[in-house]
Amino acid sequence: MNQRSNQKFERWVEFEDVGDTPRTQKLIADESDRARIAVLFDLIDLQSLNAELSYRRIGKAAIQITGAYKAHVVQSCVVTLEPVESDLASSFERCYEVGEPAAELDEIDFDPDAEDPPEYLAEPRINLAEIVTEQLGLDIPPFPRADGADLSSLEYAPDDSVDEKPNPFAILKTLRQ
Repeated sequence: MNQRSNQKFERWVEFEDVGDTPRTQKLIADESDRARIAVLFDLIDLQSLNAELSYRRIGKAAIQITGAYKAHVVQSCVVTLEPVESDLASSFERCYEVGEPAAELDEIDFDPDAEDPPEYLAEPRINLAEIVTEQLGLDIPPFPRADGADLSSLEYAPDDSVDEKPNPFAILKTLRQ
């Protein structure tokens, strides 16, 4: 069952509706969705966000989701504050499992080449739009720069007009005399 809320970008899939055969769903963020996502990630504008996801059940309690998105974002340059436009595109894969994780272990073996373990869902449903939004947030350039923006051209000059605060221990000097 898919639901759509006016509160935020959502495309819900109920676990019971997911079968062994992959299903595909296209997501296109409308203007209000893009505006909310732009605020979330401190963007000047999110001009487009389109995604296509495929999901299927793996075993009794897991969902595998693969997808790709394309977006056009506008951010502020960290040097000049001018608008910087970027076209982003990414593909991703996630695995989710319904239920609680196994008991906590005192020691964890970590293999960087192994597949990521599944994320656990508290409810038997998942928001596909949230997965796309999460991936977009990971891919947005953290320090966008406009063409030609260079920090070496900036000079720092301390403000001499700032009065120094008196040292609170200066009065102790007078007590010694």
